[in-house]
Amino acid sequence: MKKQIRVGITTIGSGIGQSVISSCRLSELPLYTVGLGANPMAYGAYDCDRHDELPRVDDPGYMAELIRKCREHRLAIVVPGWDSELNLFAHHRNSFLEIGTVPLVASLSVIELCRDKLKMGRALGKFSNLFARTYTKEEFNTNRAEGSVSFPLIAKPRNGSGSSGIMVILGPEDMLNAGDNQIFQEIVLPHSGDVNRERYMEDLNKRIITQVSEISVQYVVGKTGIILGKCATCNTLKQGVPIEIVPFDHASIWNALDPVIQYLVSQGLQGPINIQGRITDHGPKFFELNPRFTGITGLRAMMGFNEVEALIRDFLEMGTPRKDMVLNPARIGLRQVADRVVQYEKYPSLNHAVAKTISSQKFQKGKTVMLTGATGFLGRYLVEELIRKEEIETVVCLVKDLDRAKEIHEVSPLADVVIAEDTSKLAAIRKKKVKLVHVDQMKEGLSNLGSIDLLIHGAFARQNNAFSEIAESLRFSEWILKSAASHQVPAIINISSQAVYGQIHPPLWTEDMVPAPETSYGASKWAVELIAAGIARNNKQVAVTSIRLSRIIGIPLNNHLNNDELLHRFMKAALMGEDIVINGGTQTFDLLSVRDAAKGITSLLGVHPDSWLSVYNLGSGRQTSITDIADVTNRVARSLGRHGSHIEITNDTVPMHYGMNIRSINDLTGWRPEISLGDSLHKFGLFLADEISRFEPGWIKTFTDGVS
Repeated sequence: MKKQIRVGITTIGSGIGQSVISSCRLSELPLYTVGLGANPMAYGAYDCDRHDELPRVDDPGYMAELIRKCREHRLAIVVPGWDSELNLFAHHRNSFLEIGTVPLVASLSVIELCRDKLKMGRALGKFSNLFARTYTKEEFNTNRAEGSVSFPLIAKPRNGSGSSGIMVILGPEDMLNAGDNQIFQEIVLPHSGDVNRERYMEDLNKRIITQVSEISVQYVVGKTGIILGKCATCNTLKQGVPIEIVPFDHASIWNALDPVIQYLVSQGLQGPINIQGRITDHGPKFFELNPRFTGITGLRAMMGFNEVEALIRDFLEMGTPRKDMVLNPARIGLRQVADRVVQYEKYPSLNHAVAKTISSQKFQKGKTVMLTGATGFLGRYLVEELIRKEEIETVVCLVKDLDRAKEIHEVSPLADVVIAEDTSKLAAIRKKKVKLVHVDQMKEGLSNLGSIDLLIHGAFARQNNAFSEIAESLRFSEWILKSAASHQVPAIINISSQAVYGQIHPPLWTEDMVPAPETSYGASKWAVELIAAGIARNNKQVAVTSIRLSRIIGIPLNNHLNNDELLHRFMKAALMGEDIVINGGTQTFDLLSVRDAAKGITSLLGVHPDSWLSVYNLGSGRQTSITDIADVTNRVARSLGRHGSHIEITNDTVPMHYGMNIRSINDLTGWRPEISLGDSLHKFGLFLADEISRFEPGWIKTFTDGVS
């Protein structure tokens, strides 16, 4: 795994902050994002790998706390998310650098120049009519008296940003409403052939600024002054927010602006700078400069122009910059409001904010878990483990055969539960907590995942099923996982298999080994893992892990004996006094009691999902040879008063070795297997002895196991 680059983004509730985060998520760099802001309900916070609180930007202790957080989170680089921070970042540049954090910001002189509209107009006036002329109230009145300027004008705050505080000045009476800190700027009209010109003029006479046909130019300047990239779009805005973004490229823009950028570089420009204007009857003319990223930075990244990534690489001196950072002219951008839901109890500050919002009213609710594969061997035991947990209020079993599910969960108890536990008590809990839902009910809109707090996806074909069944399981897995992601289910546990490892690596396998599946079953399980990992990568609010499960053993489901299973075949032979013939004898397996497996999976519920790794091995943690399995089977059979089997081993070579290291899940949850192979086989032997009369002697002669 590449070393993570820890990136801090401030003011994550702003459109700029959110846009920077979106760009980071689109990068292939190993970025670890830390969102920093004062509002626990900030949308962008929940796209970050981690977020933390800061005071408000206007708090006197803001910078001291920000620098402390940069040190605490070991940030390599920090990006401001709001105009008001630019000056602060530049002023405290050395304080950041002293703790090893690089601030992605221009020099203080450039920021002050761009922030002061009047000063900017004076400094850039040398570039002919490229920038809208700017006046103080006194200057405008003097020039108007001389006949060199006329109405209408735009009044805006001298130190404002974006579209805040703008007003239209149609005549002398409007001047009376302008504040002393206002500056006055000539109006930049769309050119005569622009389709929006007539509408713009009509609205202007109504004192409305219609933000159409605006040209937004973005330059990206490295820290040594090299231009890393530049692009332009024609934007339509609604209430100051770009909603339609069309790539625009014309030589007149670059011919006009390249000298301006070189001048600003001489004044200390580095990082991003946005320049806004229009194409007029006299060529391009601009009215706004901001040395920062913008609200469409993330959208530009989707179109091939990831300026955040480029500047992180440049500011951290990560080698040669990319040469292909260009805007894709075949794409346009469309924006609207996005939606997100967050499980607020996960975050103390957000929980507190919600409590204040709803007048301290608390909605106490137990967790709702959805389980697929609930009618299968492992699924049955998972249900039994889940209903025992007090914090779980409902277990929704998503099934394809409702009648079978009712029989299993409402009528037939687990065989080893019958032996060991109070089935009437469990039946009452099961009846209260378990809810059966048919898959078609979800597809018909009669049920959905909006109320689910955790999805455990365990439904999948068996490894010896037909290819068509495995393919159908893969299709179903994609559907249920993507449905969960669409509903932003907070946590997902995907049950995978040791089969993803193949036989290329010698056991014990660790989770960081590259999978090399050798069967269609193993390849399909690996494909589902990739789907699950993609969900976690694209939505930081959905915690996802895949459990690579070893071979599980236990009493068969619903008295259904599977004659193909190794242990079943060995035990039957030993109880019936038949020979066991083993081809090879060097095979090794990783065998885990199904009840231990269920406890291992549900042990993850005891830790915060944010602590989950993407993959965990779940097995016995050791290898057991096939001859040891046969010997233990014989001992169990003899302890039950049977003769046992004669074990014969041939000289064949069968290269088959399974075994997984389980340290990761043990470190996280403390889980370890409790039920030994002997205990499992003893329970199974007791169960099978009652069924032995159903089988005819001579049913097994040879074993060559090829199943993982």
